[in-house]
Amino acid sequence: MLLFTLQNRIKYFFKNIKLLKISLIHSSYNIINNERLEFLGDSILNFVMTHFLFEKFKEKNEGSLSYFRSYLINKKTLYKIALKINLANFLYLGGSEIQIGGKFKISVLSNTLEALFGAIFLDSNFLSTKRVIFFLYKLFIKNFNKKFFLYKDFKTKLQEFLQRNKYLLPTYKIIKISGLIHCLKFNVECFISDLNIKTYGKGKNKQNSEQEAAKIAFKKIKKIFK
Repeated sequence: MLLFTLQNRIKYFFKNIKLLKISLIHSSYNIINNERLEFLGDSILNFVMTHFLFEKFKEKNEGSLSYFRSYLINKKTLYKIALKINLANFLYLGGSEIQIGGKFKISVLSNTLEALFGAIFLDSNFLSTKRVIFFLYKLFIKNFNKKFFLYKDFKTKLQEFLQRNKYLLPTYKIIKISGLIHCLKFNVECFISDLNIKTYGKGKNKQNSEQEAAKIAFKKIKKIFK
């Protein structure tokens, strides 16, 4: 009955209920857990949102699209969706994880939601998974108003400022890649030689890391040129 409630909330009913159960099992609970499904679901979510943005905003460059995508797929957004469907009530957690309040941790809930997407894909197909993703994301997508999409990404802002003031453009370099294969972390350096400014950004991919580094550099420059 409990799992029926969850399925009703996501508007998808599993043919293989075992896949649903595995998607809800945290690594602290069992050696058979949702980590592999999370890896799969993360990739599917990335693709769905990338394709959605690519088709909807044809005039936007890579930096802007990466920024929009990072808003849609980041842990905080996933966490909000997980709370909305009360995903915490359906988790299988080990005793130690329960004691530290794991059922409401951002990482636990966001990872579980991604695992749920992976389970739906294996239980059915890509189109069914896409439908569930858009059903759960409908409010976030609806709230993408025109004002939000007039945003210029920080790499563009930084580049335009430097060009306007006759400075050389920044260079970006990957300093370090760490983490597991399904959860990589990129450290990127942004260097502006004319101003001797060097900043660093971290993210799940090269584009997001560059945006973070450019954002920090842009803010530094704005302080210098006040």
